[in-house]
Amino acid sequence: MKIPDFKEFWTKWKPRYHRNINRWIKADKKGAKKEWDKLSDKSKIAALAGVDLVEKNEFTPDARKYLKWERWTDEITEPPKPPPIQSARCSVCPKKHYYLRGYDKTGKPVFLCRDCDKALTCIIGRGLVAHLTLAEIEIKVGEGKAKLADAKRSTPKPKDEQLVRSDKQQATLAAIDKLKDNFGKG
Repeated sequence: MKIPDFKEFWTKWKPRYHRNINRWIKADKKGAKKEWDKLSDKSKIAALAGVDLVEKNEFTPDARKYLKWERWTDEITEPPKPPPIQSARCSVCPKKHYYLRGYDKTGKPVFLCRDCDKALTCIIGRGLVAHLTLAEIEIKVGEGKAKLADAKRSTPKPKDEQLVRSDKQQATLAAIDKLKDNFGKG
């Protein structure tokens, strides 16, 4: 079998996307040539064959790193598919308005309505639900709803359903009213 040379490898190597300059380029030809020269004949054949398997995007290493790290030996696997969606209701309460919040510890989809999501966010923030089971999520939602209810009860309500204004705001409004009165008299 013929041993490929660097020129063959370089012409087969596709450019990679650099988002900083918003272009597709091939970088560091000199460095890649040095790494190519270090490879054994068997590795050169394998590296050239592996070029077609490399997915080109902004996260793909350049040719020098591909050769240095022997990336043609990487195991290529497909990402796991999420389980099919079975429910169309909130996982915690019987409301119909929901959205997919993520997958729980067992891989089941977690649907939450707006109220349940707000309660869960109150307890765990915008964190993932993947480290919780559905039972734990229900408990956290219950805690969050209780916490939100306490906060609502402790918030003072405005007097007579009027907007409560600070002293500075009231002084500003009084000055505006005075100017309006003076303007109307002239």
